Amino acid sequence: MSVAISLGNLVWLDSNANGIQDGGEVGLGGVTVRLISGGADGNIATTADNQTLGSIQTAADGTYYFIS
Repeated sequence: MSVAISLGNLVWLDSNANGIQDGGEVGLGGVTVRLISGGADGNIATTADNQTLGSIQTAADGTYYFIS
């Protein structure tokens, strides 16, 4: 049995740099979002084995979704 999985949400301009989407902070369209794997050791910080599994550009309102 296969289960559909989706991952995504929103890229927005964090104008006050607090890491929280506050009122008035809008989504950013046309931003490339990459889904990467940590490779054999599972650590994304080790660049030798990072692999891009997919990439997508955000919609005009900043939304994006990876669906399998």
